[in-house]
Amino acid sequence: MRLKSSIRINSFKFILFIIGFTLVALLTACGGGGAGGSNNLGVANPNTTNVAGLFECPPGNAIFSIPPVALANVVGWEPLGHLSPPSHTFPTDHQYLYVANPSLNGSLPQTRPSYPLIAPANIRVVMIASSTNSTSGTTDYSIYFQTCADVAGQFGHVGTLAGPLAALVSTISQHCNIYEPAPGFPVMQCQSGNLSIDISAGTQIGTVGDGGSLALDWWLQDRRVLPLHFANAPRFSVRPDSFDIAHTVGASDYFIPSMASQIAAKMGRFDGAMKRTFLPLGGSIAVDVDATARGYWFKNGQPYPPESSHAALVPDYVTPDSVQVFSLGISQANVGSRLQTFAPISSGSVNRAFETVTADGNTYCYEFNSNLFFGNAANIILVQLVNSTTLRIEVSPQFTRCTAATPYNFSVNAVTYQR
Repeated sequence: MRLKSSIRINSFKFILFIIGFTLVALLTACGGGGAGGSNNLGVANPNTTNVAGLFECPPGNAIFSIPPVALANVVGWEPLGHLSPPSHTFPTDHQYLYVANPSLNGSLPQTRPSYPLIAPANIRVVMIASSTNSTSGTTDYSIYFQTCADVAGQFGHVGTLAGPLAALVSTISQHCNIYEPAPGFPVMQCQSGNLSIDISAGTQIGTVGDGGSLALDWWLQDRRVLPLHFANAPRFSVRPDSFDIAHTVGASDYFIPSMASQIAAKMGRFDGAMKRTFLPLGGSIAVDVDATARGYWFKNGQPYPPESSHAALVPDYVTPDSVQVFSLGISQANVGSRLQTFAPISSGSVNRAFETVTADGNTYCYEFNSNLFFGNAANIILVQLVNSTTLRIEVSPQFTRCTAATPYNFSVNAVTYQR
C-alpha cells in the first residue's frame, strides 16, 4: 500500500524537488547530516547542573505543549531525514513544518500569507542570527533557544522577528561570514551576541512563510540521549557541552501526549499526502550500517561542510521500510546532483538493499521506475563496496535498464567515496 501511495504523490514530490532546491540553495544556509531522534531516552552521563540558570529537564520527552505554528496552518510536518542534493545531500538533522504547498500556490513570498511563530514552551533565547542571500538580498532569521538545562533548539527560516525579539534585529552584526550551501549560491550569515531572554509559552516570537521559504525549520538536541552512531564519528562536529549533531532528536517526538497524537496526524510528506507510520515518527538520521553501502559517504579531497560534493545511500525518510534513496552531490561527472529512488530487494545484483551490499567483489546495478517515487531521470547507477570504508559509484546516463548494461563495468567517470 505504501508503494501505491508513493505513486499518487509522484508529481507533487517532483515539484517539491525543483522548488525545494531553489529555496534551500538561494535562501538559506541550513545544516544537514547527522543522526536520528528516538522516543527512547537512554540517559548517558546524567547532567544535574543547570545551564545558564535553567532548571533540570523533567524526565522523558514531554517538553513542548504548543506547536510553534498552529496545526491548522501546517500543510505537512516532515520528519528528520529530508533529502535535497546538493545543498541537503545528507539526511537533514531538522524537521520542516510546511505552511504552503509548492504544488498549489507557487514559490513567491508575496503570494503566501505569513503565520505567527509561537514559543512552544517556556524558553530562553540565547542567540539570534540572520541569513541573507548575497544575490537577491532576501533575509530570514534563526532563533536559538533552550527549554531546560539539557534540551536546546533552533528555529530557521523565520520571516520576521516579533514580540520581545523584534527590537533585536539591529544587533545581528557579529561573526559574519559567507557560506555556500550549494556552489554558486552564497549566503551571508551573521549573529547576535549571547542573549538570555526568557519567553513564556504561547508568546509570538516571529512569523513563518514570509521570508522566502515554504517551511519552518526546527532543530532539536537532547544531550541526555546516548550519542548517535556514525560509521566514522570524527567526520561530524561534536561539542564539549554535547549540544551537537550526535544528540539530534525529532522535535515532534517531544510534545505532551495530548498534542502528540494531533501532530502525528501531520507527520509525513510536505503536502500531507503520505504519512509516516514507521517509528520513531519524528524520523531518524542514524542511517549508517557499518561495512555496507548504507549511510554517509564523503568524496576524497572535498570539505565537509558543505555537503554538496558527497553522497548518501539511505532509506527514505517517510517510507524507510519500502523505499531507499540515492542522494548524490555534484561529484558525478556530466550528470549533476541526483535524487533517485528504488524499491529494495534482499538478493540478486539489481536494486539490492544498501545494508546487504558488502565488500564481496560484486558490482550492483540500480534502475528506477519514474512512477514509483520521485527524483531525476531514470538512469542506472553502478555501486561497488571496495572495502568496508570505500565505495565506488557511477551514474550511467546511457542506460536506463540494468539488463542493457551487463556486464557491469565502471568507466573513468566512476567516483570513489570514503566513510
